[in-house]
Amino acid sequence: MKTALRSATATDEEAVIQVFSQAFNREKGGQKYERDLSVFKANPASHHVLEYNGKIISALHISEHRIQIGCCVITKADVGEVSTLPEYQGKGFGTKLMKKIVNWMRQKGYHLSRLGGYVRFYRRFGWVPFPRGFVEFPIAGLTSRGTYTDPDEFLNLTNHSGEIRSYDPHADSLARHRLYDEFNLNRTGARPQGSYSPPGENPNWQPNPWQVVHEKQGEVHAYMFAQTAPADLTRFETRVTIQDAAISTNSLDSLGYLLSHILVAAHRYGASTISARLPLDFCLYPIYRDYSLGFIPTLWQTTESGNMLQIIDFSALMKVLIPEFQNRLQNSVTSVEDGDWQICVNEQEIYFRLRQGQLTCIDKPEPTDSVRIDLSQELFCNLLLGLQSVCHVVRQLPVSLPRESIAFLTAIFPPQPTATGAWG
Repeated sequence: MKTALRSATATDEEAVIQVFSQAFNREKGGQKYERDLSVFKANPASHHVLEYNGKIISALHISEHRIQIGCCVITKADVGEVSTLPEYQGKGFGTKLMKKIVNWMRQKGYHLSRLGGYVRFYRRFGWVPFPRGFVEFPIAGLTSRGTYTDPDEFLNLTNHSGEIRSYDPHADSLARHRLYDEFNLNRTGARPQGSYSPPGENPNWQPNPWQVVHEKQGEVHAYMFAQTAPADLTRFETRVTIQDAAISTNSLDSLGYLLSHILVAAHRYGASTISARLPLDFCLYPIYRDYSLGFIPTLWQTTESGNMLQIIDFSALMKVLIPEFQNRLQNSVTSVEDGDWQICVNEQEIYFRLRQGQLTCIDKPEPTDSVRIDLSQELFCNLLLGLQSVCHVVRQLPVSLPRESIAFLTAIFPPQPTATGAWG
């Protein structure tokens, strides 16, 4: 079999869309068919095709993202729409496609990759299940005495200061950009500063009641964007979902006002719970609590299929993070002694040396000079995103680590107020 992987070009439009439509039974003119067509037209080169004897039989889409780990930024490739023409399925072409695309991502220097799909298939190529993070807000609730709480009455805050109004892209886009950057400065898991750019003029713009801002004396202090669906699609995608929000750090109550406003609207819309891509951040939990009927910080994972991550280039990833690790070491309350460490993840490794507070990457030292730390991809990603403490991770390791190694990991991987959405 002569197969070749390459980036798609504009002339591949018909063949690629045919692969998607036949593999996923997407009829021409349907919503997903038109979405595929629009995405391809916008950026053909973000699609990759597998040719067999010159014919395109498989295709996929890769979207490139950057996410923050503290003050540093890493690159992530989201793989989607992995598909093969029905008559070529079950013949190993999907396997060839995935092996080739992993090699391509490694050659391109990506640090991390994410996809959603069947665990049994994709873990053969290096991806591992990883939870999606979000905050869940049940709208109907009970008091401690078991009586019913009326969400409309409880959540309808009439005495808040300022004004809640629809987001206006012409007047508010710069404020949204500023608030996003301020709110997510160095926030692990968030997309980097400057992720938003002011949209172009749209003469057909109409106010959207699910996209709102909180304004005080003519200044926007917070925004919140939600969307609706006819019914709950998944635990992660409910009938009403908050997709994005940001606030001024000097006006935390503004987030609460908008949250209550959206919850009331969701209750009237008929939703019983909503999911929100809000940060898993203990500093914000009092706001979530005081302006809702209750909240559940959630790491949602399923058995057969779902969100998956893969470390593509572990050494390059860790080298990019040296400035952040250095900051954490300097600010850590944990005392870390000088030493050498070999950290291994997914058969990839890197060596660190700490001397007088300075952390560097080194060539392989003598075997007796470094301590080996083996971590699974899942445990490492939990540390990377600040979702689990080192103590929790260490308890899951098959071998005990020396005290000095635990102190080192604790200093460079403290729990973080983590954004949700970009990593799952």
